[in-house]
Amino acid sequence: MTGRVVQIFYGQGHGFVRDRDRRQLFFHRRDVAVAHFYTFTVGDGVAFEVIEDELAGPRAVNVKRVVGKRRSRSTTRMTGSNRVTRASRVWRLRTTGLLGEGRR
Repeated sequence: MTGRVVQIFYGQGHGFVRDRDRRQLFFHRRDVAVAHFYTFTVGDGVAFEVIEDELAGPRAVNVKRVVGKRRSRSTTRMTGSNRVTRASRVWRLRTTGLLGEGRR
């Protein structure tokens, strides 16, 4: 199934995607495959699988970015009161050792 990231909460480690049927599905940072959670931004096109979680209902798992499917050209997003760019998030992850040097 495919869709787009509609909300992302970096501090809480989760976000929401909207599928083609306009359903909004929860995903956790552990549900991201291949890419790193902190590199996702609102508007990114994603592919995912849907499972039925006993507690939370439908949930997106195995979330992967679909190359070339970005809706917005801007990479700046508001998160709380701070303006954060994708480059600054990646830099912060590299300097803290959370993102390996091989991912550029």
